[in-house]
Amino acid sequence: FVATAKQESSLFHFILNTINMFRLRAFVCFVLLLALFCVDAAVTKAKILADREKRARMIEQSLKVVQKQIDDHMNGVKTLPDGRLASLKSRAAKYESEIASFTKPLSDKEIDELIKMEQEKGDEL
Repeated sequence: FVATAKQESSLFHFILNTINMFRLRAFVCFVLLLALFCVDAAVTKAKILADREKRARMIEQSLKVVQKQIDDHMNGVKTLPDGRLASLKSRAAKYESEIASFTKPLSDKEIDELIKMEQEKGDEL
C-alpha cells in the first residue's frame, strides 16, 4: 500500500487536529482543576468564618448564664460561696476573652493558616 500525497496530507492534518484537541482538553482540565481549588478555598473560608461566628454566639450564651448567676449573687437573690463566685468571675473573664478572639477581624495570613489547618483535618479523614 502506497499513500498518495492527498492521503498523507489528510493523515498529517488528522494527527495535528488530534494533538491540538489533546492540548485543548489538557488546558480545559487544568482550568477546571484550578477553579475547583479556588472554589474549595472560598468555601472553606466561608465555613471557617461561619464556624467562628457560631462559636462566638455559643460563648455569649454561656457568658449570659454565668453573668446572671453573678448578678443574682450581687443582688442578694442567691448567695454563693466565695470559691464559687471567684470561679464564676474567672469563667466570665475567660468567656469575654474568647468572644473577643472569635469576633476580631482576621488578616489574610491568619485566614490562610486556618484554611490550611482545615484542609489538613479533611485530608486526615
